[in-house]
Formats: sequence, structure tokens, C-alpha cells
Amino acid sequence: MDGRQSSVIILSVRDNDPARAARLANEWADALRRWDDQRVRGSFSRYRVSLEAQLRTVQADLERSASSPERREGLRSLQGSLLRDLDLVRALEQGATGQLSLLDLAEVPLRPVAPRPLLNALLAGMLTLALGVLFFVLREALVRTVRSSEEAMELTGLQVLGEFPRLLGPDRNLPKEAASYLRTYVNRGLMSEEGPKIVAVTSPEAKDGKSSVAIALARAYARTGKPTLLIDLDLHRPVLHTEFGIKSGPDVISVLRDPLFGVAAHQVERGLSLLPCLQSVDDPSGLLSQQLRPFLRRLREAGEWEAIIIDTPPVLAVTDTLVVAPQVSGVLVVVSVGLTGRRSLKVAVDNLTRIGAQVLGLVVNQLRPGEGILATSRGYLERYEGSWRRPNSQEQDPLRTQW
Repeated sequence: MDGRQSSVIILSVRDNDPARAARLANEWADALRRWDDQRVRGSFSRYRVSLEAQLRTVQADLERSASSPERREGLRSLQGSLLRDLDLVRALEQGATGQLSLLDLAEVPLRPVAPRPLLNALLAGMLTLALGVLFFVLREALVRTVRSSEEAMELTGLQVLGEFPRLLGPDRNLPKEAASYLRTYVNRGLMSEEGPKIVAVTSPEAKDGKSSVAIALARAYARTGKPTLLIDLDLHRPVLHTEFGIKSGPDVISVLRDPLFGVAAHQVERGLSLLPCLQSVDDPSGLLSQQLRPFLRRLREAGEWEAIIIDTPPVLAVTDTLVVAPQVSGVLVVVSVGLTGRRSLKVAVDNLTRIGAQVLGLVVNQLRPGEGILATSRGYLERYEGSWRRPNSQEQDPLRTQW
């Protein structure tokens, strides 16, 4: 109120006994106030001692001085002044108080200030939520591979036509039932296709399991009694000949190089023939660009096979698949959970779509037991006129007759 700046000191004491907490707070405030009073009295005390010393000096000079009357009169005047100042300082010292004053005494609290379960629970919940969101954001930022069928669908906008579980060891024999699902959905996507159905199987990157899926799909067609041809057009790293133990004989390179060479394939299983790749070529992409179209025309005109499955290289590894994809009935993209990169999958599908290939859908590989859309729901989804729906009770489920 008098224009001076003032400050408020708040003393807080925590104790299990509320009465003791109030007493300690008051004792602490009183001790602080006494210290401030002593600090102020100490300054007056030092000034008083100084005045007393000066007064003794003046009195001593008066007692032994033989100087002129003027000097003695001056000393008496100084003595009187010192006596007045000394009396004033002594009075101030006796009544001096510090600048600290007590505003309110601490009272015994009516309720505890801690712990506060409701507030603590609320703060803990908010902290947990914040940490959870932070963890989720960090995990999403660090994860670079596809983790599920649902995520693959969201990234590409394509439907999942088949799902295969994770296999132990080098075995490529995928489950027959899952392959039957895939075959049925491929047939649905190619209902308008006349002549043999030619399906290319590829993947964004290497080691996604595309060759295993191609073998499983070809065997699924062969089990229905349809003559099926499996072609290894991965001219960089062919593997199908080792799977079926073929070391010599006709192969796809010979057929591509010589248009007059008959399409003589190896009969490997009942209803299933294989045209392997048994030799290397300097420019696979150039060979496919020149000879693939007439080769596929010969296959269609021969009418010997109703289903032709082609194993092609990864889309992002070489350009061969981009040469093959526009010339076949449809393309399947194999996705390996935990291995296929999310960005790689999007780029691969975009590249296939950009060149005009008909991408039928995705095949998800390396699923753990119980994972996946088809494995968990058993919904027997049906593709019809570009959309997906569940068959009603009046319809016969085409997949149910396959099991």
C-alpha cells in the first residue's frame, strides 16, 4: 500500500500427524521472524558500538587537551552530538524489528493433502496414455515391413486372395486347402477370360516365397483335373527345376529362342507339366521383350493346357516382370509378413498398375498360426463383379465343395 514491493513466503510442512505439522510450521515461521529481528538489531548494535568508541575518544581528548578554548568548545559540541545519536541508536536497538511479519498462523488441517488417490490415478492414466501414443508413433516410424494381411490391403487397396502359413525349413509344399482358396479366387477374377488362364506370380523383393506360391497354385489347378503348365520365367535365379529334380531336357530358353521348337514340357505330376529354366542368358529382359508375345500366342493356340502359371522375378529386382505382366491374364503379388518392405510393396504394385497389368490381388505368405483374414474368419469370401461379399444362405458356397 505504501508503494514498496513486498513478497510473501509460504511455509509448508508435511507430516503424518496433522497437529505436529501445524506446530512445526508455526515454529519454523517464528524462528525465521526472530532471525530477521536479530539481523536488524545487529546492524544497530554495530552502529552503537561505533558511536560509543567515538564518544570515548572525544572524552579522552577533553580530559588531556590543553588546546585553545575554541578547540575545547568544538570537542564539547561533538560530544553532545555523539550522545544524542547514541541515545537514539540505543532506543532503536531496543525496539528494532525485522521486515518479516506473520500473516496467518498454521492451523491443524481438516483433511490430508497427500496422498490423493483420485488425482494420482488421473495423472497416471494421462501419463500412460501419452506414453502409449508415443510408443505407438515410434513403433510405426521404426517398422518398415508388412505385418499382416490387413496392412497389405490398406497399403495397396488390393484384396487378399490367398494366405499361407509360415513353413519350417526349406520345404515349399504349402497347404492344399489354402491353395484351393487361392485357385478359386483367381478363377473368379478371370471368369471372362477365354482360353487358358495365364497367371504370373511375382513379389516386390527376393525371398518373399513367390516360387512356393506358384507351385502351390499350379498343383491346385492340376488337382481339379485341368491340364496345367508351370513355367519358370525367373531367368536370373531359376529354382523350379531343383524342386522337381530336373537337370536336362527341354527348357524355356530353348523354346523362346527357337520359334520352331515345340513346347515340350516335363510331366512332373498328374495333370502338371513343368517348363523349367536350365540355362543362363545374357539379356533376359531383351529375350522376353522379343519372344514372349509369340511364345504365349503359341501356348494359347495349342490348347493343350487350361491353366498356365508363370513364376517371374521380383518386380523391383529386374525389369523382366514388367515385360511379362501386361501380356498375361492376371498377376498375383506375393507378400511375406515380416520380410516384404511396406514401401517396396506400394512401389511394386504402382509399377504393375502403371504398365497396364491386371493385378488380381495379393497372396500373403509367412503367416503365424491363427493369423490372417481367411484363416481366422472362415468367411468364404466371394468376389463378384469387382467387389467382395459374403454368400447368403440361399447360395451354394463354391469353396465349400473344395474341402
